[in-house]
Amino acid sequence: MSCSAITRHDPQVYTPEAVVDGGQPFVGSDSAAMTAAIEKARARIAARGTVSVAIGSTARRISVDIGSGQGAGTVWLFGFNPARTTRVRAGENAGATLSEVNVVRSITRLGEWHGQPLELHAPLPAGTRFAVLLQSADGTIRAAASS
Repeated sequence: MSCSAITRHDPQVYTPEAVVDGGQPFVGSDSAAMTAAIEKARARIAARGTVSVAIGSTARRISVDIGSGQGAGTVWLFGFNPARTTRVRAGENAGATLSEVNVVRSITRLGEWHGQPLELHAPLPAGTRFAVLLQSADGTIRAAASS
């Protein structure tokens, strides 16, 4: 079961499923629903006020700085590759070449934020790029940054 399904207490998952900002799932290929969900999430984020998140990295470590704000949340670090091409060798898509974007290579729970400025450090995760999310207990995203 996906993390999103667990957070929503919903055993139903499907492909292509999309969940924006911890909201209700919908069919990910529905571009109108996707656009509406993203705009709704942007409005909610703006209404909550901003929390600053910054990412820095060296050859071996990543640092995350989160500013002060109201509320609490979990800090997640994602390592990802912006693009990947896969040649399918078997199955119903045998012979096809699939292009994928923003392929998540690792997910690390860095810690908890409770409204006070916070600095966290971790080894570099798998992937060539990095993203940090500050997520409330209900699944909504409070802040995000990417490298």
